Amino acid sequence: MATPPVTSIFDYTFALPGSSWPAKIAEFFSGAKKPYCYNFKDSNTAKLQTMRGNVRSGKQNGRVICMGDSIPGGHGTGTGANGFSGARQKAFPRKVAEQVNRELLPAQSIAITGGAGVSGGVTVQDYYGGASRLVPGPGWGNISQGIGGGYWQNSTTSDPLAWMPEVPVDTLEYSYAQFSGAATFTVDIGGAALETVVAANAAGAAPIRKVTLGGPASLRAINWKRLSGGALNLCWATAYDSTKAIIDVWNAGISGALVDTINNTANPWSARSAVVAAQPDVVFVQIGMNNWIQNTDPTLFDPALRSLLQALMATGATVILVNPTPRAVANTPLVTQMIYVNKIVAMAIELDLPFLDLREMFVSWEVANGRSWMNDVTHPGQVGASMIAEPYAYALAA
Repeated sequence: MATPPVTSIFDYTFALPGSSWPAKIAEFFSGAKKPYCYNFKDSNTAKLQTMRGNVRSGKQNGRVICMGDSIPGGHGTGTGANGFSGARQKAFPRKVAEQVNRELLPAQSIAITGGAGVSGGVTVQDYYGGASRLVPGPGWGNISQGIGGGYWQNSTTSDPLAWMPEVPVDTLEYSYAQFSGAATFTVDIGGAALETVVAANAAGAAPIRKVTLGGPASLRAINWKRLSGGALNLCWATAYDSTKAIIDVWNAGISGALVDTINNTANPWSARSAVVAAQPDVVFVQIGMNNWIQNTDPTLFDPALRSLLQALMATGATVILVNPTPRAVANTPLVTQMIYVNKIVAMAIELDLPFLDLREMFVSWEVANGRSWMNDVTHPGQVGASMIAEPYAYALAA
């Protein structure tokens, strides 16, 4: 795909090869269903519509994953240096979950979606119940990059990773990495064993295994304990009351992520692989800001983004592409930002994807900062996160 010329901050009517492009762009941005929501059609939102109907009828949960960088991750909404401490509890994915479940039914949504981000040095934990609800014992740490941060790993002790859901639950879903030499481990609720697992993968086994376990409703802690062998790497977990259907919104933001790091196809346990294994109904992809901050090679951006989106689309999920929030032009010139912005818009048109335009919503960093939406030159603060949550929730609950 050719790189379109840089235009003004709102002008996406750039000239691409072929006389049909201006008409396609005009059609794409016409008739927004909700503010900042474009190209939402029956043909590209089938799984979203099915999910919405299932939740409203109480048939089953919906699973929504918010992929991306530190903006979904919540960087800027917490406290301490760079607003990173406690950010998951205040990030916009949680606000989306609260808002959309408030519209559809009472919220009961809880999840663990990864460990430490790559910057900030603060362990990201259970963003629904607060950090105190997830207690890693001695030997537990974080490695690599999965959904929303590193896998929880223990390769040395039998101390538990203990998670106390904030509501009584009767169903647990989790996933772990399978590889040669991996650990044997147990899963229990309040000491009552659910299963013992050998994580070393057999020939042909999937690198990431998803497990669903059921039992009586309980408010007791869920524990994962390594018994023997090598490392136990937990990717994600979610627990819920199966009698109350909800839209379970996961925060899969990774601070510092580039589109090519998320799309890592060489690593079978990458963020892309982990999201595909989670079998979501809807995936929001908000990525690109770190590419323009680092001014990475624009010619590599298109193939990596296309590969990621097509892999997610192949799962049958509704994939919604999101135009990132703007950065201060004093730190990243508008000309650089718009190279990637135009590529993101063009990719949404090429793949006929639903599209959320946060750049249109924020206007510019300078305008948004004047409205007290920003925490720093890159990241929205709590007010900005609340604003971002609105079009996300529109898209899910409309």
